[in-house]
Amino acid sequence: MLTQVNNLRLDRQQILALRQMCHLSKNMFNVGLYNVRQYFFQERKHLRYEGNYHHSKENENYKLLPTDIAQQTLKITGRIKCSRRFRTQPLVDRSFKSFFGLLKLNKSGGYQEKVRLPNYLPKNGHFLLVIPVRKRDWEKLPGKNWLFTVPMSRQFKKEYGAVQFTVPERLRSKTVKEIRILPKYKAKYFDVCYCYEDEPETKVEKTREILGIDLGLDNFATCVTTTRIESHLLLTAKLLNLIIIFTISATPNFIPSKTCKASKP
Repeated sequence: MLTQVNNLRLDRQQILALRQMCHLSKNMFNVGLYNVRQYFFQERKHLRYEGNYHHSKENENYKLLPTDIAQQTLKITGRIKCSRRFRTQPLVDRSFKSFFGLLKLNKSGGYQEKVRLPNYLPKNGHFLLVIPVRKRDWEKLPGKNWLFTVPMSRQFKKEYGAVQFTVPERLRSKTVKEIRILPKYKAKYFDVCYCYEDEPETKVEKTREILGIDLGLDNFATCVTTTRIESHLLLTAKLLNLIIIFTISATPNFIPSKTCKASKP
């Protein structure tokens, strides 16, 4: 999975809307963390996402956030890192997986420091928004001039209004799986992180065939191939440039030969 991070240029209304959503996301993180901590104190076990969701779905923060975003805050099990400018942040489930891993190491003597429970986020803080992108929704964007609309609950959208931004042209041919809204400087500014699938590399069959190119005088070059030793090509610089570009793109292991003798013009 690859990522691309861009700055979001928003008007005042859109900034206020995203700021409030990121605050609700922070609240949702703390609600989920509270449930997991209390379960640990009582049962000394890890409350996983399914149980956490059952306890969290009636919370007011869950209802104000879009369902997909609220669930992602509770259930994502990886660490999010979109750029060097945004600190890696553990989400609820991942936080306690790391905690229990350290407890196990501590008991076996592999970790000597005191193991602490994950902390709550600051009361007035903000947290990122993780928006899963379905394939059918991504395929509809060309008909909307590539304007992506941040999902919101009806109640929230009625109060704060919609937030839209244009998908960069470079990503329109990609398959974007997830979009993350990253608050910066106390949610005064925002970045958007696009997570998309890496395109599979084209595999080139390895052979023993080699093309040797020796640059000569007056912009001429001599080419020799291993397929037919007796064949020599006399090329101009312009045509040679096109052949070199094609050869390098088609043959990653291509190395110009320094042993070929230049023909006399």
